[in-house]
Amino acid sequence: MSQNDPNNLPSALKRSRETMSGFGTGIPQLASAVKRPAIGTNSGPGGPRQSLAGGRLSMAPPARSGLPRSSSGGEQAPMSTVKRNSIRNSMAPPGSQGPSSQRRSSQFVGRPSNSQQNPASFMTVTKASLVKDSRPLKNPQFKQRLAAELHEFLIGNNFEMDMKYQLQPNAMMSPTQKDFYQVFQWLYKRFDPDYPFGQQKQEAEVIPCLNNLRYPYANTITKTQLTAVGSGNTWPTLLGALHWMMCLAEGTDDMLNGNFDYAAEEAGAQPFAPEKIVFTYIAKSYASFLDNNDDDAEHAEEMRRAFEARNEGVLAELAEYEEENQRLKKELEDLDESHQPLQKLLETRTVLSEDAKKFEVFIEANLLKINRQAETIDKIKQEVATVEKQLQQTEQEKQSLEAKVNAQGFTPADLDRINAEEERHRTALQQMAARLAGIHEKLITHETAAEEKLSQLEDAVSRYNALAYKIGIIPSTAPKAQGQDFEAQIIPLTRPVTPGVPRLLSESGYAPSQLLNLDLRNVVKPYLEVLKRDLTQENEAATDEAFRTADHIERITEALRDETDELETLEMMVRTTINEHQEVKDNRQRELNVANADHERMSAELREMRMQMKNGVIEAKQVSQESVVVYGKMCSGIDQYRTQLHENVVSIIKDIVSYKINIQQNLETFEMEVEDYVKKSEQ
Repeated sequence: MSQNDPNNLPSALKRSRETMSGFGTGIPQLASAVKRPAIGTNSGPGGPRQSLAGGRLSMAPPARSGLPRSSSGGEQAPMSTVKRNSIRNSMAPPGSQGPSSQRRSSQFVGRPSNSQQNPASFMTVTKASLVKDSRPLKNPQFKQRLAAELHEFLIGNNFEMDMKYQLQPNAMMSPTQKDFYQVFQWLYKRFDPDYPFGQQKQEAEVIPCLNNLRYPYANTITKTQLTAVGSGNTWPTLLGALHWMMCLAEGTDDMLNGNFDYAAEEAGAQPFAPEKIVFTYIAKSYASFLDNNDDDAEHAEEMRRAFEARNEGVLAELAEYEEENQRLKKELEDLDESHQPLQKLLETRTVLSEDAKKFEVFIEANLLKINRQAETIDKIKQEVATVEKQLQQTEQEKQSLEAKVNAQGFTPADLDRINAEEERHRTALQQMAARLAGIHEKLITHETAAEEKLSQLEDAVSRYNALAYKIGIIPSTAPKAQGQDFEAQIIPLTRPVTPGVPRLLSESGYAPSQLLNLDLRNVVKPYLEVLKRDLTQENEAATDEAFRTADHIERITEALRDETDELETLEMMVRTTINEHQEVKDNRQRELNVANADHERMSAELREMRMQMKNGVIEAKQVSQESVVVYGKMCSGIDQYRTQLHENVVSIIKDIVSYKINIQQNLETFEMEVEDYVKKSEQ
């Protein structure tokens, strides 16, 4: 609800109006609602207008006297234009004010004093049991500290200027009778500025004043002690009383200045609570009422500005909450889209563990390959040694053959023929060696290609396992694996060489089923196609559900917008009703003015008739009595009609406020349901 209009505050003023309507708060009604005294009463037109309740009570703990306690202090932090003293009523009796005073005063009569000359106080004090003061007032250090704090408080708050009395530096350690009473009167007037000191003896005024302030140890002070203030046994007790009054004054000033607002904020109250603003408005209006000023337009304007400042703070806080809400929603979306950090780390740990196992398998396979290569190298070395032995044997055979040839006596032609035959065999041997080298090169090339293919196969298997883990088909306990093991692994190449089988035949290669543990074509691929089809259907269903949810939210938003429009219409009706109430109030005031004018005119005519009529005294008296009766009936009828109109307007406003509060509660409930539904939908 907007708070810009000062008249548009029914919900905030509801509690205060109920408080003033008959619950014994002690706060008088407004001047427009106070009945004027009828003719014939003791209070004439020129006398002071009387209030319906007492003034400001003490802020100390209330006594069990059954009196209604009221306070006009309130939070005075924003009331820089109103003096604090104008809000407090005097605790002196009404008779202390002169007959010419125009300030409203209380009709409440306090308890009578034991002395006939002592005016009655404004409250009744019950007899309390004798309470022992637990403070170490006899302790010199404690007494010196209290005296120093009291002296500093007096100097810092212009005591000497206010009382036109100068204190000695050690006045609070060894005071005179006048020092004590000057300080006591100055401290007490901070609570009751209009209290009439000096109507009785000084020692007879101290104890009632302390009882009025609810000093818990007032019964420990006697009049005998007050006659000897500077005594060593008396002064600590009186110093404790003065220090207590100083602390009470400081606490009162702090409360009026708003220094205790932090306690309300720590208790969960808002820093700009409507109750605080309304209480400030009531306190200022009550102060103006006591000063015979019924115009509260300035106070209403201050209250309107206070509500505007509160609205700005609430809007700023709402913007911060909305920004925080958007940020949290974004974080929630990010968390929904990605895995949780712990889950992500667990998945990473699982992948790394699987990679470690795979590397162990790869290392074992490479160790087997290294062992095979070492065996191959040993075999080649053995073959080289065998060839060298064969070469030596061949050389020996050659030498023996040459010796035999020489011994046999071959001819040069035979030798040439033998050499040519040898050359031909050597050439054939070289060709065979070249072919063998080419075959070895092709073998190395094929082995390199096979190793590359094996590495590619390992990479493909790793990618397959990673993707399968992401979509949730491995390990076998995954939700989409259905108990099957879809993790691909390379079978180690550990086929032994069979003795007696040629080497080329024993290393003729491996089939696909001998390299992988899964049948990718006949088992894995069909299962992945079925899984892809199911996920596509789930995605389409989720998309349709999201569209339906968005449509539902849009309908809810439209309904909420309609409720907001209806609320604005009701606020306009409330403002119209308040304007009508103001018009009725103005009309009532005009009628009252007309009635007063008629009364004055009739009084003038009555005086003229008394001057002119010399021979009709009896008839003139009868006419005068009839005029008085008619005027009394008119005043009574006007007052009754005015009271009835006031009650009707208050009843209408209460009904409207109750209806508006009901709508606000329903709207808040509806908003909470919408938020719960949105949260459930997002989950």
